[in-house]
Amino acid sequence: METPPASANAPTRFTGLRPPPREVLARIRICELFGSASSMGALLYLVISLHTLFSCLAKYGPGELLGLRYLGPLSQARGTMNVCMEDVRSYATALNRQGRRIRYLNQFSFSEAGKVYWGDSYAWGDCLDAGTPVDVEFPRGDPEHARIVGMQSRGGGSWVILLLFLFPAWALWLAVRALRTGLKAIRVLAKGVPASGRLLSVRRVLNRYGRYWEMVYGFSDARGIEQTTRTTSYEWRERLAVTPEAASLLYDPEKPEEAIVLEARPEPLLVDAAGELRAGGWHRAVFALIAPLLVILDLLYWLLRPWL
Repeated sequence: METPPASANAPTRFTGLRPPPREVLARIRICELFGSASSMGALLYLVISLHTLFSCLAKYGPGELLGLRYLGPLSQARGTMNVCMEDVRSYATALNRQGRRIRYLNQFSFSEAGKVYWGDSYAWGDCLDAGTPVDVEFPRGDPEHARIVGMQSRGGGSWVILLLFLFPAWALWLAVRALRTGLKAIRVLAKGVPASGRLLSVRRVLNRYGRYWEMVYGFSDARGIEQTTRTTSYEWRERLAVTPEAASLLYDPEKPEEAIVLEARPEPLLVDAAGELRAGGWHRAVFALIAPLLVILDLLYWLLRPWL
């Protein structure tokens, strides 16, 4: 397919940009993939949520965490309550303290095959007195994982377990979406056609990553069709956000709706004497690699943990 010519009124700063295809340096690719606020935030969310999930799996085991441990044959015994206390670790207890629903930790003991075992069970509103006889159940042949009949053997409720798996899935979706945006930007940098963008609107937005500026630009593609593109900036860019001065755009000639604003890239870009895109040193790229490295190291830690 023949590449359409660049717009005649391309901004001066990028006038010398060579026609596609162009070289996109490794440090520019890294910044586009991992250097944006959305990408770094999503990856950090992913590290925290995965570490929390794996910590709970390591502590309780998947069988107990998912409630699968007690689906098989169970044995029962007669035990005795030792002490009951409020489960201060439960967020639900804090939220429901004024609503008269309190989650209690009931500690008990029982004997099986001449050996004494201790266990914990959790329940809403059930605080048994010390010395009260209780019925205890446990997986056949595994009395160390016992619970009082009708109570839970773990501290978190069902909604806590749901959140443990929901947060990593949500963070993974955010990370994939940010990486797809970075891949699109890299493709447009390599194959895009220059155009002059006109600032159509700007507004200040507050989201989970902080306050940022959202700007909408309009431009005409090689066919004379008006297109728009949206970009964001977490920095105060007076030239972009306040004045109607034109911005430097690149758009995909096959998909003109996919365009990027060159002044709003994670790594500030320049054009060298040969017309290639260049960036500063490696410090921004190295900083952008911190979040993905944390994800990799955390996964390696949990994979290798049995042998550490």
